[in-house]
Amino acid sequence: YKSSDEKYLFIDSSSPDTSEIRFLDLTDGNNDKDSKDDDNDGDATVTATNLHLVASRQPKHLYEVDHWNGFWILSTNQGGTLPNMKLCTSPALPQSSQPTWTDVTMLDDSTNEQQMLFDGSRDRALDRLQTFQDHIVLSGREGGIPRIWVMALSKQNDEAVTVTSFDQFKFQEDAHDVDIDINRNFNSKHVVLYYSSLITPPQSIQVNMEKPNDMQQRVILKQKHIPHYDKADYACERFFVSSRDGHTQIPVSMLYRTDVMEHHLSTNGKTTLPTHVYGYGSYGASCEADFSAQRLPLLNRGVVYVCAHVRGGGEMGRHWYDDETNGGKYLCKQNTFNDFVDVTRYLLDDRKITTPSQLS
Repeated sequence: YKSSDEKYLFIDSSSPDTSEIRFLDLTDGNNDKDSKDDDNDGDATVTATNLHLVASRQPKHLYEVDHWNGFWILSTNQGGTLPNMKLCTSPALPQSSQPTWTDVTMLDDSTNEQQMLFDGSRDRALDRLQTFQDHIVLSGREGGIPRIWVMALSKQNDEAVTVTSFDQFKFQEDAHDVDIDINRNFNSKHVVLYYSSLITPPQSIQVNMEKPNDMQQRVILKQKHIPHYDKADYACERFFVSSRDGHTQIPVSMLYRTDVMEHHLSTNGKTTLPTHVYGYGSYGASCEADFSAQRLPLLNRGVVYVCAHVRGGGEMGRHWYDDETNGGKYLCKQNTFNDFVDVTRYLLDDRKITTPSQLS
C-alpha cells in the first residue's frame, strides 16, 4: 500500500502476532534507474536493494505506519506489552532493528504537563490512522463505541513534531458506528467519514478538520435510501450491565419503535415486549451499532432488538478479547456466555421489558 501522501510504497509482511514493514521511496529517481528489467519492456521492478525496513520483526510486536512531512506516524503495541496500540513518531529513516520511537504527546493546560494521547492502555484503543497535509485522522474505540479523532501537527525540527490541537468527532446518537472513509486528497482540509447508527442508514459525511464539531459545516455527501423508512419512528439506547464478577461492565445497544416503548412505559412495565437478544463475542470481532433494514420487520411487529457486546469481541479494545484473566478467549471463554446470560437477566429482572417466554 502507499502512504497517504503517495511518497512511499509499504510492503507489509505480518501475522496476527507480529509485523514487519518495508518501504520504497517513490520520490527517489534512482529507484527507476536501478530497477529496469530489459526482459520486461523497460518496466520498473523492485529489487531487495531498493527496499528498507521500518522495523524488523520482533516477537509479539505489531505496528502500522504512515508518512507525514518527513516522519513515520506509527501505531504499536510495544512488543505485546500493551493491551492496545499507542501512537508514536520517528524520522522517516531505515531502521534495521527495533527503533526507539517517540510517544505523541500534547500539553495539558490543567496540569501544564505533556500527556500521551494514545498510550496503549485499556481506556482508548487505536485501530488505524491516515495523514493529511496539516492533520492526522485516527480511528479507534473508547467506551465500547467506535471513535474518530483529529489532531493538527506542526514540525518542530527534523527530530520531533508538535501536536497543536486534538479533538474527538461528536455525533448525536449514543449508539453508532463511524470510520474513516475513502480519502484520496492528501492536501484537503476536509475528511470524509462513514457514519451509521441503529436508526440512521449509512452515510458519507464530509467534515472540516479545522472545525470538527461544527455541525453546520458537516455535509452529507451520500446516504443509503431505505424505502418507506421514517427515522422518527424509532429510537436507540446505549447502556452498561454489570457482569456477575462484580467489576466488568458489559456494553449493550437497544433498538425499538418509540410508540412500542411508550406503551410499555405507560403501563409501568405491566405490558412486556417480545425481545430478540443478539451477541457474538469471538475472534476480537466487534458487533457495531449500525443500521440494518433486516431488523425493520421485527421492530414494526413490536419486537425490541438488543445487542450484547460480550467479551471475546473487540468492542472495549483488544483486551476484551485476549486478556488472560478477564477476556473472552481460551480458558476465559466462559466469560462470553456468562456476559450474554447476565445481559438477558438484566432485561428480565431490572428493566422488566420482557419475559422468558418472549425472549429469542
